[in-house]
Amino acid sequence: MKLIMLGAEVPSNRTLLESTGATNVGISFWRLVKRGLPKTKTYLLKDHFKDSFYIYAYPGIPRDVTLTQEELEEFAAKYEDFIANNIDRINVFSEIAGSTIDLEFIAHQRRTVWSQVPPGKFLPIWDSRSGYAGLHALAETYLDIGISGDDLETETQLAMVTRTLNRQHSTRFHVLGCAKPDNLRQVSVETASTMSWLSPMMNGETIVWDGTKLSRYPSRMKDQSRARYRSVYTKAGLDVDKILEDDPKEVCRLAVWSYLQYEARANGMSNESFLYDNNEDNEPTQTMQNPPSTITNRAPEVRKLEARNVEEMGNLPVFGYAL
Repeated sequence: MKLIMLGAEVPSNRTLLESTGATNVGISFWRLVKRGLPKTKTYLLKDHFKDSFYIYAYPGIPRDVTLTQEELEEFAAKYEDFIANNIDRINVFSEIAGSTIDLEFIAHQRRTVWSQVPPGKFLPIWDSRSGYAGLHALAETYLDIGISGDDLETETQLAMVTRTLNRQHSTRFHVLGCAKPDNLRQVSVETASTMSWLSPMMNGETIVWDGTKLSRYPSRMKDQSRARYRSVYTKAGLDVDKILEDDPKEVCRLAVWSYLQYEARANGMSNESFLYDNNEDNEPTQTMQNPPSTITNRAPEVRKLEARNVEEMGNLPVFGYAL
């Protein structure tokens, strides 16, 4: 499994990732467009990314954005040109997909535009609206198939279906927008993309690999959790003082380093039951392919424990206990 760090279309993020040694990076074309592409020349990835990077390209349309047919076709044309101009530099790119995109539009794009590109670089995305029959149909045509992190979490039969397809067709699966250990254990994946490495800067979270498991703490536990892992920071070659002072770059470096350790351990061990995510419900959700445009230090929402009713509580009889 390879973990792909999203958000590399932002130059400062790209520089930060380079300083951590991360090589698998993801870019959002939507955000490239919003940041402003050159008007007088073609945007070439080779001019902005070092040769050491393996680049995964995504359309990156935010979940809360609904495009008109005209806007969708205009965006699709720009995305097609971007892919055509950078196909030699891109490792893998995904198609335009999502719950707001018409299924016929997606199918038409596959039959026309994307049928002309090298099959090893094109990643079709399974749409749960097509059902498991649609997933089987994709597996009969494509070796690689993308699955959204939302579907991985909600579709309870995906683990069984993907195992069957892998056995029958050697299908390889790629998860978009999810790096939760509990979820990734459900399906054997080739790649998983995430922007969670930016959560320490965006939401004040702490993501750390302690040598045996990946732990993720919400902002409200920042002080106590970060002070606990001083020896880990030293081992990782990170600045302990900067992390304790909440330096945004250093805490993001810690997150990237931690994900790389998790990736290495997951690839080297057959039993991943020791991998645990303290804060598994806090994957950033604005879009599965790119981080939000605004940053806040507010604490993310976490699952709350409900107090038990008094009637449900009582003493359990054991040896030596008298009623």
